[in-house]
Amino acid sequence: KSGARVGAVELALVVTLLALGTALRFWRLDLGWFGVDQARDVQTALDIAAGRDWPTVGPTMRRVTSLGATYYYFWALPHLISDDPLAAFGFAAGLGVLTLLLTWGFARRSWGPRAALVALAVLATSRVAVIDGRVAWAPAALPVVAALLLWLLAGRPTTRRLALLGAVLGLAVQLHLSMI
Repeated sequence: KSGARVGAVELALVVTLLALGTALRFWRLDLGWFGVDQARDVQTALDIAAGRDWPTVGPTMRRVTSLGATYYYFWALPHLISDDPLAAFGFAAGLGVLTLLLTWGFARRSWGPRAALVALAVLATSRVAVIDGRVAWAPAALPVVAALLLWLLAGRPTTRRLALLGAVLGLAVQLHLSMI
C-alpha cells in the first residue's frame, strides 16, 4: 500500500498542493514582520556570511538562557548567496516547502496515499504553518527538523542513521529550546 507507485491523480494532487503551499509561503514575503529579533539575527547572519563575525553563543531566549551558536550559522546559509535581508525569509519559506515534501513522503510510507494527501493538504494550508514559515525566526526551522527526526526514528537503527539522528538532534536543540 505505502510502497505503491504514485499514480497520475495522486501526482496531480501532490503537485497542486505543493504549488499552493509554496505560493502561500513565498507570496509577498516583503509584507512579513521584521522585528528586533529578526534584525539582530539577519545582521549577525550577514556578518558571518561576510566573514566579519564568528559568534560562539547564540541569541538569548527569554532572558534566561542562550541558544547555541549554530543557530546563527544556520540562518547565515541563505546569506552566502544573497546579502538581501529577505533571503532569510525566503530560506524560511523554502524550509516550509521542504517540510511539505517530507511530511507527504513520511505519511505515504507510513499510512498510505490517502493519509499522505490529507496530511499534505492540512500542512500546505495551515495558517500557523504558513505564517511561521514566512518569518526568519527559530520556529520556521522546527517543522523540517521534526520531519527529519521522524524519518530517522522510523527506520532500522543503523550506525549511519544513528549518527544522522544525533546530528539532527544537535541542530534541533541549538535552533530552539522547544526541541529538547
